[in-house]
Amino acid sequence: MSERGTPPQAGFRDRLVAGMLLALAFAAIVPLAALYLPASTTTRFVTPAWMPNQLARLIELSTDVQVGLLADQNQGAHPDICLVTIKESTLDAVPYLSPIDRGLLARLVRSIDAAGPKAIGLDFIFDRHTEPEKDAGLVATLRQTKAPVVLGIVDERVPLRESQRAWQSQFLASAGRPFGFLNLRTDAQESSGNPIVRYRSKPPADAAVQRSFAEALAHASGRPARDTSLRIAWLRAPLESDEAFTTIEADALFATDADPDGLAGRLIRAQIRGRIVIVAGALEGRDHLRTPLTPLSLEGIPGGVIHAHILAQLLDGRRLDDLPTSVALAACAIIAFLAFLIGWLVRGGRIAFLAAMGTCLLIVSAGSLIVLYQSRLIIPIAMMLFVLVAGLTLGHTAATWGEWLLRRARR
Repeated sequence: MSERGTPPQAGFRDRLVAGMLLALAFAAIVPLAALYLPASTTTRFVTPAWMPNQLARLIELSTDVQVGLLADQNQGAHPDICLVTIKESTLDAVPYLSPIDRGLLARLVRSIDAAGPKAIGLDFIFDRHTEPEKDAGLVATLRQTKAPVVLGIVDERVPLRESQRAWQSQFLASAGRPFGFLNLRTDAQESSGNPIVRYRSKPPADAAVQRSFAEALAHASGRPARDTSLRIAWLRAPLESDEAFTTIEADALFATDADPDGLAGRLIRAQIRGRIVIVAGALEGRDHLRTPLTPLSLEGIPGGVIHAHILAQLLDGRRLDDLPTSVALAACAIIAFLAFLIGWLVRGGRIAFLAAMGTCLLIVSAGSLIVLYQSRLIIPIAMMLFVLVAGLTLGHTAATWGEWLLRRARR
């Protein structure tokens, strides 16, 4: 019997009922808050200003790590895509790095076209003139190329001067080739502000250009893009290579021009023949963006490689979706209920509470990983863990204050 003559079973039952009612209230609030609170407010809740930057970054990386874990891996380089990169060494003989020398670019297109590619994509922005003869020479080369050629543009989402946009339109009209927007969707990380590419960019409904660069390339190659997710399904490099795509440096390609039938020439042409070739810059510190494949790197990978990943996803029809919102909210509500109730019932001081929290964190993390691999759906682990910790803390705090108030009332 308790000190007031109440059986212990009755006391526990009353405490359990009270805890369940409070836990139900908390579980109802969580999905409503997730749905109706502004994103900026919820972000501040999850990563408040006082939280150490390293911990905030860990929370932000939770989804990116999942994306990296689920990245597909071919046995070899992707069979349909090849990258030809222009590095600083390629531009040693020209007086400027940007825009890329149009004469060099025309020569490169001719060399690639001679190898018999399925299509050629130029990951460059043509928004200003350079040397008139070289500009005209590139246009002539593009009009004469046997393989389909796709050009890149920046659409109205990128601020350009009126003269730049006019020159871009004039160049595209003169080249007479299809084009797609090069815009990449970047999300700024709350803790660092560094942009990271997670999704394919979709144009506004009223945009003049509706196809992305990768979509236009797939269409030009005779393999229209298949329906897939907006989240990019990345490819990891095969075990025997550092690159997910066959990559040829422009210098190596130029070196074979004098002897195209030599051993090096035949090998390089075999790598290009029948593939979609993306020509892109790989200059240090230029057009490099971070991705979930490089979550801890501040350097990132070249934009041309990102377009190759998007193109591969479109050709393969691979998907990488998030857990449906309704399922995620239901899971968070269940976690909120159980966490609050456990926090309410835990007795034994701080050590017992921390032990319960650690056990719950391990259970939720392990369960999320199992669902991740079984369903191949991205789980909002950070949100679930935040709800778990908040529920445990609120439940334990409510129980502690409730007991204190009860003792005060009995005096």
